[in-house]
Order: sequence, then structure tokens, then C-alpha cells
Amino acid sequence: MGLAMSSFLYEDTQTVGDVVYDHDISEYILYETSGGSFLVTLSGENGGMASYSVGADGRLTLIDTQSFGVGLRSLHTSQSVIVDIGGTHYVLVGASDSGDVFAYELTDNGALLSPKILPSSATEMADVRSFLTLSDGGNVASLISVGADGYVRMFHVAQESADLVSEHSTVIFQGDISAIDYIETDAGLIILALDQSDGNVLSYLYDPITETATSVSETGAIDQVGMGLPEDFTTLEIGGQTYVVVASPGSGSLTVFSMDANGVLDAVDHVLDTRETQFGAASHVEAFTLNGMGFVIAAGADNGLSLFTMTEDGQLILLENLSAYASMPLYDPYSLAIDVTVDGVSIYVSSETQAGTVRLSFDADRWSTPLWGGDGADTIEGTSGGELLSGGGG
Repeated sequence: MGLAMSSFLYEDTQTVGDVVYDHDISEYILYETSGGSFLVTLSGENGGMASYSVGADGRLTLIDTQSFGVGLRSLHTSQSVIVDIGGTHYVLVGASDSGDVFAYELTDNGALLSPKILPSSATEMADVRSFLTLSDGGNVASLISVGADGYVRMFHVAQESADLVSEHSTVIFQGDISAIDYIETDAGLIILALDQSDGNVLSYLYDPITETATSVSETGAIDQVGMGLPEDFTTLEIGGQTYVVVASPGSGSLTVFSMDANGVLDAVDHVLDTRETQFGAASHVEAFTLNGMGFVIAAGADNGLSLFTMTEDGQLILLENLSAYASMPLYDPYSLAIDVTVDGVSIYVSSETQAGTVRLSFDADRWSTPLWGGDGADTIEGTSGGELLSGGGG
């Protein structure tokens, strides 16, 4: 279904003016301090970081830059984190074979300081693909690392080695993990991960006391769901139900799984890229809610984005596609982030072939609270706003 008017508005493209920071932007990290809201961009192994303040309207203002020192950033790293250790913010960008963590301090005003080596409880750590923060804010932060060797480790990091005397590191599971995150439910902390080579999404229940993880669910290709080389996922809650949306470039698909409080996953929708969509070789997916309505944005090898909404039973409905043009360089999207605040929705996109960060705003006023019908003979009446109407077959 197409819309006469777009929900997206192109605002600007922000650049530093230096190829080190403007090209190959593979990650965005949004964070807040007492000094305001900030966005950190990270480029490739021989690139660096740029720190921006984020205005109320999503506008970016450059604060500082730091290039990566030799050997501090691995070619494999695609998921960095910002952690608070003892009241100081650090961007963790890599690790040594012996388990030390490479970090850059971030001041409350967004300045990036010189790199620092932080001790950890790990005694070994292969090239890191991903970091995931489990807890921080004290003198010791608890994290998960995903190594190129397939080991998923729980470990602790601190500013001083003395704070790690009683801490240890544990391999909690293994796999060809391309993305990892967690959700907190009534059952506890559920770790979600994509096994790229097997084409499955995994869930584990993490026990913070024993620092171990118990497998709960594994589904996808193993259950004949056509996910080829899954690369990214996001989560969304609609009407109290949690959904996991997986982007798979190998199959050019978006797959939706429902997840219960225990972490059990069940496939509920599978959408392929066609001539009517713009997420070919889908590699990036993000989601957000607005006025009780869920939205999913997907991107891949096509020059643009596809916008979906989601029904209460997890079905994706295409709303529109946004295509690149000369003054809006959404060519070959490489990284995607969404910032939802009381002032609006900002979308940040980088390109594999173009410089800088494209900023889009989202027209929140076009969308009203969705109206859900039951299985009976319900009457649903919309208004002139952009509501989602959904009901059963009664």
C-alpha cells in the first residue's frame, strides 16, 4: 500500500569534512549524560569516532573526533557499547588477545579523550564482533563479548584491576553470532542472538547469580523458516506482546517471531523483498512505537528504506518506500539508528558509498492510536488521521 504523502522528511546530511570519519560509518550509538544527548559515529578498522550533540529537533552538532589507534579496532567489530564505570563514560571499541579492553573516555559534554586500556576479568578474547552491556554504573561493569572464534563470553571490566579480584569470565554459549541483545521479562533477562551460518534466532535465559545462560529456544531455518544469513534484528512490543524482527540479506527477507515471557520464539510472519519494497538483501532493521502504533524500518542493498507498521498479531504491513536521490544520498545504507523523544522522531542513516550521516525526521502527526477489533462483529470507525484499523473475520 502506498501513501500520497511521505512520513519521512529529509533534513540534512552531516559531515566532519574528513574521510576518516565521514566514510564507512558502520555504527551509531545514542546516549545521554548530565550534559545532554549525544550521538557517536564509528567507522572502520582504520577510521575513528565522531561525537555530536543532538538537539531537540534531532539536529547534529559536531563536538569532537578521535581516530582509532593501530590495533585498537578489529575489522570484525560491528557492535560497540558505551558503559558507565565509576561515573565515567567509555566507548568500548575492541580488546586484546589477553582480555584487556580498548576504550575511549567520553566526557559529560561529549568530548572524546585519548584511548585507554581497561582491565577485565577475561584471560583471553579473540577479535570482538560485538559487545553487549548487562549492567554498569558501579566500579565494575558486566558485559558480553562475541568473538570471531564463536565464543560468547560474560566478563567484567573496571578502571582498576583491584576491583576485579573476585570476578571471573565464563563462556555462556557458542555460535556464528552476527547480532546480540537482550530483553528483560517477568522470567528474567532473555538474551537474543542470531546464528548466521545456521540461519536461526536463539534465546537464552541468563542467570546473573551463576553468570550462566540456559538455552530456551532455537528457531528459523531449523523449522523451515527461510532466513538466509540473518544479520540484524530488533524488538517491538505491541499490545503487551513482544516481537522479534529479523533481517536476512541471504534471503532478502524480514521475519517476525513472537516471544513469550520465558523467551520461547514462534514465527508469525515472513516478508520477502519484491519490486514493491526497498530492502533488498535486508541487513538493517530498527523499530519504534508512536501513539501506540508500531513501526519497522528496513534497509539493505536497495537505495532507500521501507517503512512498515505491525498489527497486534505480528503481521507487517508496508506503508511506503523512501528512495535515494541526488541531494538525499541514501545509497547503499550501511548503518541505521532511530531516536524517539518527546519532541519527535529522528532517523540517522549512513551509506557505504556516500559521505556523512543523513538525517530524516518522521511525521508523527500523521499517525493516530491504532484501533483493534476482536474476532466478533465489531465496528471500527477511523477518522481523518492515519490510523491502523485491524480486526478479525467476524
